[in-house]
Amino acid sequence: MATLKVKLRPSSVEGRAGTIYYQIIHNREVRQLKTEYKVSASEWNNASGTITTADIKSERVSLLPSIPEGISRDLKRINNSNQYLNYCKKVLNMSPVKP
Repeated sequence: MATLKVKLRPSSVEGRAGTIYYQIIHNREVRQLKTEYKVSASEWNNASGTITTADIKSERVSLLPSIPEGISRDLKRINNSNQYLNYCKKVLNMSPVKP
């Protein structure tokens, strides 16, 4: 079973938006899956791994609600893929080995 977390990688350039990425941990191996979503540190809640609407600039008001929808869609895809791969692994492990 894989663990999936949504995280923000802050930009190395001061004042620029960071990139949201997915951290996937499976069998103690950590992988990062980059997304196209960019948010500033003030728009991100590290504790919950979600977007916060406390300090929204006026030009970002229309963009920010679409990001959680996209994240939710991505997480469903990843979970469905993970379930499929786990099913295939069980089927392959259960099939007899032919010489």
